[in-house]
Amino acid sequence: MKLEDDVIQLRPFTLDDVPALVAALDGDEDVARWTRIPSPYTEGDAREFITGTSERAFAVCDAATGDLIGGIGARQYDEDVVEVGYWVRADRRGQGVAPRALRLVTRWAIEELGAGRVQLITAPDNVGSRRVAEKVGFRREGMLRSFVLIKGTRRDALMYSLLPDDLEGPPRATTRFRA
Repeated sequence: MKLEDDVIQLRPFTLDDVPALVAALDGDEDVARWTRIPSPYTEGDAREFITGTSERAFAVCDAATGDLIGGIGARQYDEDVVEVGYWVRADRRGQGVAPRALRLVTRWAIEELGAGRVQLITAPDNVGSRRVAEKVGFRREGMLRSFVLIKGTRRDALMYSLLPDDLEGPPRATTRFRA
């Protein structure tokens, strides 16, 4: 399965991605601060993630070069509820990568998985992640107190959701779903 537009491609992670994952995630203070991704991030962590993840995890790659520039995952909780999470390599943040990836995965979850709800959580002070969600059309629902455990600390989280009726227009001609 590959999802793509004219700028990025999403594809399943492979063991060939281990060096790029380590290079992107090890030492990234923002990823360490906002996510459950281990820090420091080792080859063992990358291999364990790729071989052991139960969610649908996609490598976000530059469409022109094929370089790994981020990751996005979709976990199906119920028959029709999908939760997503994402990260972007430090040198590619602020370039529209995360919103593009989130749009592709959200549309895929609704149209291909039959999701009646796509949701995500983010830390209240993670302004970048909040902007990504809102740019894609996710709606803020509220604060979940002490909701998530990140590196041994319980933290509040903001819940965002997008429903099928919230999708912006028909699929773009440049967005392709490939098996």
